[in-house]
Amino acid sequence: MMMAKDRPPPLYTVKVYHGYGHTHNCTLFGHVFAGATNLRDYDRSSTWENIVHLVRLFLLRPMAGVPVRLSWNQQQIHTTTASDGFFTFNWSSDHSISAGWHEVVVEALSEEGFIINSGKGKLFVPHLTQFGIISDIDDTVLVSHSSTMLKRLLLLFTRNPRSRQAFIGIPVLYQWLAQLRTESDTPNPFFYVSSSEWNLYDDLVDFFRFNHLPEGSFLLNQVKRWYDLLKTGKTKHEGKLLRIV
Repeated sequence: MMMAKDRPPPLYTVKVYHGYGHTHNCTLFGHVFAGATNLRDYDRSSTWENIVHLVRLFLLRPMAGVPVRLSWNQQQIHTTTASDGFFTFNWSSDHSISAGWHEVVVEALSEEGFIINSGKGKLFVPHLTQFGIISDIDDTVLVSHSSTMLKRLLLLFTRNPRSRQAFIGIPVLYQWLAQLRTESDTPNPFFYVSSSEWNLYDDLVDFFRFNHLPEGSFLLNQVKRWYDLLKTGKTKHEGKLLRIV
């Protein structure tokens, strides 16, 4: 008979979002959720499957109080998830960091310090002489009808990231801004700020990549649960200002 102490730890998903910074000030965000990540099959993406997919994004269970560890070069940085499963790492690198994208690994740990699961992410370090571009998402890059709740929800429920519309000319403009007065291998950094929740992170990243928009760091709103699904994107804009600062 399996004793309680012999039970395997619960399955966690460690989501690591794009971070940013420089040698003396690096920042990385993420979440720890219970269960496995749901993958989307765009070849079978009917309206009904889009609805099911969206609902699943809000049927998550954030895991509070989980120890997490960031591996960065030869450094290990520790923190613990907040009540909504969110974690933040702020650290100084022991070594100088070259400009560009760098891979990072974050591990969720058991109380005994064993690795339960891990997630990979990226951190962007710009040249100090580069421009930084801060952009809204909804109704700036992505056609969202944010001011009309029914239209916004209709798009969310019936369209997937690859069938959503970007505003005409925005991908070309943003790619031009990314390369403005810099080298092609170290584009200007983009920071995408939105009232949309972290629930929609993967869909937003897929939309940006599918439409050939510059890679960037997303600064989104707190996760919502299933009972707040119809309120998605409806938050006060003061939070955007704080994230921009």
